[in-house]
Amino acid sequence: MNRWVLYVLVFAGIVPGIIACQAESLTANSTEIDPVSTDTVSTSASPTPEPVLQSLAIYQNLNFGFQFNYSLDEFVVNESKINWGTEEDKNRTVINIWTQKHAQAIQSGFYEQGTEYPANVQITVESAPQKSLQEWIKQSDRFVMSEELKNTTIAEQTAIAFQSTGLYENQNIAFTSPDGSLVFVITLSQINSGDEDTLYKQVFEQVKNSFTFLNLESK
Repeated sequence: MNRWVLYVLVFAGIVPGIIACQAESLTANSTEIDPVSTDTVSTSASPTPEPVLQSLAIYQNLNFGFQFNYSLDEFVVNESKINWGTEEDKNRTVINIWTQKHAQAIQSGFYEQGTEYPANVQITVESAPQKSLQEWIKQSDRFVMSEELKNTTIAEQTAIAFQSTGLYENQNIAFTSPDGSLVFVITLSQINSGDEDTLYKQVFEQVKNSFTFLNLESK
């Protein structure tokens, strides 16, 4: 599985360099990025304070040909395959984006006693259905829609935005790969309260705005 994380140091809005390194694999099918510490430049006595050094990362997936940006200081990304449910479920790859707080709780085994996993941001990838995207959304058991479908765009692709409900309230964006072979769904799940919801809203917007398909023809 080829997945890369590019660490980007952003200083005063300028990107001086990119360091590429292969993400450490937790399991055969998952990737998690270890937290990376960042330094803060202390404010001097001068009228103009020194800017803060921040870390961004680019999650890059060469198997499915896409990438997106996220804040390395605040979030952890990991990938897994679903090993339960229907055959359609088992063919779905899930990329979860967790806050550092939630990721640490998951690693500690906090949710292994039956506690529901927290709301988060999730990207799913699976083979495109033999039907239109609208029909697939309306007929899928995954989505109990609470609003009508709305046309939008993401990564220069026609997409469909819609809300669904279940354990959490969800905002979804569904779209296909440029060659039409894969369908992607980016989902923001919310409990509509707390700081974690605010952080997940931020990374949801960041993923939407930075999501890009890679040109892998020459690879």
